[in-house]
Amino acid sequence: TDAQTGAPIKQAWHHREWQRLTEDHDRLVAWFPIEHGKTTQTKMKLCRLLGRHGDRQYAYMSGTHSQAVKMVGAVKREIESNQQLHEVYPLLRPQRAELSSAMEEWGRTSIRVAQCPRGSKDPSLVAYGLNGQILGSRLHGIILDNVLNKDNTRSRALREWTIGVLEDEVLGRILPGGFVWILDTAWFVDDLLHVLSK
Repeated sequence: TDAQTGAPIKQAWHHREWQRLTEDHDRLVAWFPIEHGKTTQTKMKLCRLLGRHGDRQYAYMSGTHSQAVKMVGAVKREIESNQQLHEVYPLLRPQRAELSSAMEEWGRTSIRVAQCPRGSKDPSLVAYGLNGQILGSRLHGIILDNVLNKDNTRSRALREWTIGVLEDEVLGRILPGGFVWILDTAWFVDDLLHVLSK
């Protein structure tokens, strides 16, 4: 539902197409203009992934850590309070400690849902900024959303650094069969979206 009005969201053609493409491809670069719903689509996709595959680990990466934390918070709120989500995925809820009723990892930067393996060192969903500490994580999938901004695209060196972070630190964190989906707005002809699209 719409965060401001509570009215149902009607998917536009490009939203349905992005959702379809994510079902069919484990490597995907999607170009979205500003204000075309990419972050809302990402929130819905993460809720669906956690509902269908609560035993897997995912990451959401954005240009800054604070931006990524907002998405984890949005997914967390949906799991806590969206009755329609509960009707579709009745097992999607916070993980509780075995010896008490306290919620396990259910914070600002990461959440652990009920079906997450108890021995897993990685939570169900974690937020990373582009310069975050993703090394050491092993993930079933990562969504990069709004990674590009004026701070990391304003010079050729920064654009190359951004590409290097993805190649050297992010792609190697994905488990076999996992996915990397990037949806962003392009800034320069040699930025991350252009390079990956080639």
